[in-house]
Amino acid sequence: MTDQKLKLEHLLWAAGGLLTGAWWVKNQHDQAMKSRAEKDDPDGVEEVCNAIAPILDEWEPEQFETEDDYVEDLFNYLVDET
Repeated sequence: MTDQKLKLEHLLWAAGGLLTGAWWVKNQHDQAMKSRAEKDDPDGVEEVCNAIAPILDEWEPEQFETEDDYVEDLFNYLVDET
């Protein structure tokens, strides 16, 4: 091999290692951001999300004075609709 080919090969290996490392770091970050339910039962969480999403799309929250009132209204809406 010529010297230029060796340099190019080393550069390609380094770039491949860098991309692999970046993928691994992103994957670790994505895993860390998941809830316990998503880690334990990803299919079940996806099923629930698919069932709840259309219901939430139809919900039109009112203006609330406190976050607790907002959460209670959302809870009651979901109980009524599911």
